[in-house]
Amino acid sequence: MSDFDHPASDLAAVIPEASPPPHGMASIFHADDLVYFENSRSVAEGRIYNWYAAYGASLRPRSILEIGVRRGYGGHALIVGAGGTVARYLGIDMELDLAGGNAGAAQALRALGVTEVSVVKADTRKGFPLIAGKFDLIHIDGDHSARGALNDICLALPLLAPGGSMIVDDVHTRPVRDAARLALLGLGSSVEAIERGDLRRQMLIRSRGGPLTLDLQS
Repeated sequence: MSDFDHPASDLAAVIPEASPPPHGMASIFHADDLVYFENSRSVAEGRIYNWYAAYGASLRPRSILEIGVRRGYGGHALIVGAGGTVARYLGIDMELDLAGGNAGAAQALRALGVTEVSVVKADTRKGFPLIAGKFDLIHIDGDHSARGALNDICLALPLLAPGGSMIVDDVHTRPVRDAARLALLGLGSSVEAIERGDLRRQMLIRSRGGPLTLDLQS
């Protein structure tokens, strides 16, 4: 059991501990990005994004909010894994390391048949876009500093639907792990959580049903 696994959590029953199978994504990875995946499409598909497809398949969200989009690989895996349940996708990315990437990501995700897709350029360190509605699944993969990751978690939590889930990516890195630990400490028994992943680790938080908020100032 990792330090993210709540003893009373039943997430282990729905999210596999053994590595899930690939989901046919190898062809979508841009050559410029393969350096992040050991220069291997099979590593990217079968040891990283297959986990996101597994989350999509297990949770079957109707709506997804993603902070940190880049080329849309994470959103693609979540949507493909969900098998047609996703009707709304909203991404937020400041395009710091890929100018113009939001438009390409939105086009790629619309091609998957999602009815409503939008990707907004915004720096969440300076402010959060006005967003209507709640989301069944929120993916945090933006600022990887401890302060930045915790800020994104705090800003996104009020947008999580009752019983919804949040994925915090890259908790194998110390700053993001510290942010995730602080979030869990503040949320207490209102959530259940579990850690999963292979080359990269994710922390999955699921609401037990009530509204969730964290205050950086408290």
